[in-house]
Parts: sequence; structure tokens; C-alpha cells
Amino acid sequence: MNFHREYLSTHKVSGAIEENMRISNYKWCQLLTFFLFLSCAHKENPQRPFYYGNLYYQQAGEVKALYHQVYNLAADSLKSKMKKYHGTKACVILDADETILDNSPYQGWLYRNSDVYTDRTWDRWVRSKAGVLLPGVSGFFQVMKDLGVSPFILTNRRSYLIDPTLDHLKALGISLERSQIIGRDKIHSKKERRALVRKTCDVQLLIGDNLSDFSHEFSDNRVDAVQENKEHFGRDYFILPNPMYGDWIKHEGRNGLLPGNF
Repeated sequence: MNFHREYLSTHKVSGAIEENMRISNYKWCQLLTFFLFLSCAHKENPQRPFYYGNLYYQQAGEVKALYHQVYNLAADSLKSKMKKYHGTKACVILDADETILDNSPYQGWLYRNSDVYTDRTWDRWVRSKAGVLLPGVSGFFQVMKDLGVSPFILTNRRSYLIDPTLDHLKALGISLERSQIIGRDKIHSKKERRALVRKTCDVQLLIGDNLSDFSHEFSDNRVDAVQENKEHFGRDYFILPNPMYGDWIKHEGRNGLLPGNF
């Protein structure tokens, strides 16, 4: 009888220990899950550093004003040049993205989804044909048409995206031939593509949001190159704002902000 009571007592203790271990393991699992949640919740959004740049570009009235200003000045410059031009093959070279088409909603999608640029998502965006014409673009294309000037678009979009881009532009009121848009597959450098265009027509102006849209001279020491080429800006080169992405990030952007000394 004493043996039986001892057995029962030992069995109860063992059961209690097992139950406590189960409860302890459960609590540890809960704690681990909680910390994993915190880790995921505090994961840095890769687009966070560009948030205000994207917001400024997409929403600020000043950006709209800058686009109208640049395209108005470009139109005036082109009209002036054409009064002195006696040839028959005048043309203007333009970039596509953030020069003609507004892709800031794609940047917004990247921010919302804590994602980075990929060819897959970019291709989806281009094929969606959701971008709109930037301010001043439509009026400038009409000026080129009235003056008999041909537009050529040099874009870093892949060649397989040119046809959907043509369809997109046509839907927005800009009809171009396939030969008037040159992608970047075989010839990545815009220097070489500009040379191809110059063989077919007399380039009057260049318009873009990146210094590399104008000349290979801006490949290195960009700030110094701007100073050396300052006479071209507002006459032959027309630069548009883009705080969202571009060569400036990997060049001047690496310097960080300069602190004031006071």
C-alpha cells in the first residue's frame, strides 16, 4: 500500500514537470514569434531614403512649374534656331522616362511594397501603359511638328519594350515611327546612339533628366563638367529635375550632405 502511494506520488510529480515543460516551451515559442514579428516589422524599407524625393517629384507644384519652364524655353530656343536653319533634316533628341513620361507611380509602388527596382516589375509597369505625359511635353511636340522638326527618343528601355512604348505614346497623342525610338540593348551608351542619330539629321536640342542624356563628357567629374559646359544649358541642353533616381546618386550622392558651419 505504501508502495502504491509512492508510485502515484511520483507519477503526479512527473506529470506536473512535463506539463510545466510544455507550458514553458509554449511561452518560448510565443516569445520567439514576437521577436521575429518585431524583426520583420522594423525591417528597413529600401525606398525610405528616396521618399521625400519621390513625394516632391510626384506632388509638388514647383516640379510642374519647372517642366513647363524648361519646355517653354526649349520651344523658344528651337524657334530661334529654325529661323537660321536652311537644311531639311532638323531634329531634337529627347530622353523618355521622367523627360516625356511620368513614372513616379512606379516609384510609389516600390515604396509601398518595400521593394527595389527589378526588370520584372519595371516591365510590368511599362506594359501597363499607366504613365502620363509630363507637363509641357504635349505643347513642345506640337511646336516640333509645326516647325518640321523630327523628334528622336533615346531611352534606356530595352528594345523589347519599344513597341508597347510606341503604343503608349500614341494613346497619349504622340505618334512616332519605330525608328524614332532607340533602346539600349546592343548599344548601351547614349554616346554611340547619339552619333547614330547625328548621321541622319541635324540635332538642334537635347532634352533629358540626366547629364548623360547630353554628352559623354558628364561621365566623370560631373560637377566640373557642368561648369565647363555651362554655355550649352538653356541653349542646346535642357535639363529636367529628377530627385528619385539617376547617376547623381552613385556620384554626387555618395558625398552626403554638407554641414553648415555656424
